[in-house]
Formats: sequence, C-alpha cells, structure tokens
Amino acid sequence: MQNQQLLDQNNINFEDDFIRPLFSGENEYFIESKENALEDLEQLISSAIFPIILDDDIFNKEEQLDKANKLIEYLEEFKEIYKKPWLLRDTIIAVAGKFSAGKTTLINNLLEMGGVLPTNTKAATAVPTYIVPNLMGLKPNKEFLAVTFEGKLKKFNIEILKSLNKDVAKNFIIPISAIIKSFIVPTSGTGNFAVIDTPGYNPGDKHSIYDRESAIESIKIANIIFYVIDIQDGDITNDAVNFIKSVLKGKSDTKLYIVLNKADKKPPKSRIKIKEKIKQTLMNEKIKFESIFLFSSNQGKKIDSETEKDIENLKNLIEELSISKNEISKHALFSYIEDVMAHAMGTSFVYFKALNKIYDVKKSLEKFSDKDLEILGDFKEKIEFLDENLIKNKIDSFSALGTEAKEIIRKVEKIKQQLQFKLVTEN
Repeated sequence: MQNQQLLDQNNINFEDDFIRPLFSGENEYFIESKENALEDLEQLISSAIFPIILDDDIFNKEEQLDKANKLIEYLEEFKEIYKKPWLLRDTIIAVAGKFSAGKTTLINNLLEMGGVLPTNTKAATAVPTYIVPNLMGLKPNKEFLAVTFEGKLKKFNIEILKSLNKDVAKNFIIPISAIIKSFIVPTSGTGNFAVIDTPGYNPGDKHSIYDRESAIESIKIANIIFYVIDIQDGDITNDAVNFIKSVLKGKSDTKLYIVLNKADKKPPKSRIKIKEKIKQTLMNEKIKFESIFLFSSNQGKKIDSETEKDIENLKNLIEELSISKNEISKHALFSYIEDVMAHAMGTSFVYFKALNKIYDVKKSLEKFSDKDLEILGDFKEKIEFLDENLIKNKIDSFSALGTEAKEIIRKVEKIKQQLQFKLVTEN
C-alpha cells in the first residue's frame, strides 16, 4: 500500500501504466531500415572482399588467414549488434559485476542521469538496460522503451523505470526479467556511444545462473568493459575472474577497466592495498586490463586525493569515449574493410607502375640492334626471358583490381546508408 501511494504521488499506477499497456498495441515502436541491406553486405563480403584477401599477389598466406578470420569476427559482431540497432555506436561500454556491486549507481553518477536508473532492485527484476544518447523519436530523461521477448518496443514514462525498485518487484507474480528482455533509456547529448547496464548476479546462487548468462550475453557486443567490484569484498573473487575470462574470450580488441566502488567504505591505506592485490591477481591470471579505478558516489564523505584523482580520470575517460563520430561508418567492420581495400589499391598501383616500366623496357628493346643489345649482357637475357603477354595480363589484372577495390568502397558506402535506421510508431 505504501509503495502504491508513492507511485500515485508521481501520477504513476504501475498496473495501469506499465503492465496492461505492455500487452496492448499502444505506444508501440518498431525499427525501420532498408530491407536486405545486411544480406547485401554479407554477399559483397563473400563475393568480392574475400577474393581480394585471398589474392596471393596482395597478401601472403599468413596475412590471408589473419585478415579473413578478423573480417569474419567483425562481421559476426556487427550482425549481433544490428539485432539491436540502437547500439550502432562507435563505442559500446558494458558495466558488469555481481549484484549490489554498485553498477547502476556508477552509471547514474558518471552520466549525470539524476537517478533515472533504479538502484534499489532485486536480482530477479534486473534486465539489461541500454543507455543511448540522442535516440531519435524519444524524449531524453522523460521516456524509455521496454523490449519484450516478442521483439516489441513499448514506450513508457521514465517515472515508471525510476519506480521499479525492490518494493515494487516483490509484489510481482512473475519476475520482470521473465516478460521484459531489456530496457532502452535515451539521454540528452550527442555522444556517439552506448552504455549497457548488465544484470547483476549472485555467485553460487542457482537461481542467478540465468542472470549471469544474460550478463555475459549482453557484454559480448561491447568494446569497453567496466567490471565493478565492491571494495568491501577486499579482492576480486574466483567467480569474477572466471566471468571476465568468459567475456574476453576471443575478443582481443576489447578493453577492460576495473572499478573499485564504494571506496569511502575503506580507509585510504586499505584502498591502496586492495587495489594492488587485485592488480596482482589479474596479472597472475593473465587478464589484460587498462586501469583500476577507485570510485565513490558518496561525495559527501571525505576521500583521499588518490581516490579523487581516480574519479576524475574515470569521468574524463567517459567523456573521451563519448566523443561524437559517425555511427555506422566507424564500426570496426567498415574500418577494417576500408583498410583492406586501401592496401589492395596501394599494392596494385605499385605493381601496376613497376610492370608498366618493365613492359616499356621490353618493348623498347625491339628498337635496338643486336650490336647495341650486346652491352646489356645478362640483363638482355633476363628481359627477353619475360613473357610479354604475361606482363600485359598482369598489368591489366592489377589495373582491374584497383578499379574493383574502389567500386567495393563505393558499394560499402551505399550499404552503410541503407543500414541506417529510424525509430517509428504507428500510433
């Protein structure tokens, strides 16, 4: 009753304003983009880009294997992200950690969201939440989308999300995570990044296995991971180590940052010891990481200068990662394709020029007398040994390759435009 009164004070009735509309046709959004654009991209990679990678004149065998595998990795990653096109951003930051580590509080604080994301929740209520700046069609900090397991996108008042706390959740017949796949929360700003607030999980709790797997699945598409640890734990647990290894497996380009949250709960000397202890554990486990930050959202309590410096560095990192760039164009897949095509054009141009010079020299020999050619000695024999038709064919081949690479870049640019999406509603 007390909780319902709280909701009523905000003009929110949870059953009428969330549960019922969730299963109705009102306020329903869908993604609009050109049909078959992704299939066109896959076809182009298969029929045109792979043959260039496998061309012995452009790449050696070792390079061919490396570049082919890398292209497949980037393509699969892009296909996964394209299932959630609101994540087509240059930087995707996943915030992970066990339940109650302070992930959501960290996000609210760093992104200055004013407590939009609910923090006093229970594990069964938690679902992946995508925080996306400047999502067209939605009012920042006033509306959010709930994504159902049927793939429907339903718009709601942001006050509902704020009210989704432990007190509300305990009255649900079934957990929210059983009917909602994820939340999408738009924020103001132009930064070309997205943040994933992953579900928390309780190590050792058999009922939390789904939450752990859901968190791992959410993180797969991220290129930056913030793993949050409650500093009161005193160290990084074996479960956390295994979790991090699982999400980093096969993702060599993903950067890992460790955040020691609630730093104000420990005295300065203890903070430093715990930080060094975790650093050593990660190194012993051969887990590559960028930095370990101390953090506290409780700015009212006195904290030491190192913690203050870490908080400032962490905020600066977020600002740096959120610099606005072209969305789809800057995805690793397209950058990689551009690099491969640039190399192909560069190599073909070098060979084209060299072979043209050789061809010109060979043709010029026809103008000299035998006596004049004698001064060339062995060089004359080497030049005459070269098959004129073979040289000409190679020249034509490299010329065609350079033209084809340019055409591929043009087609990729066109597909990128077709892959752009709009968030639309029929209501």
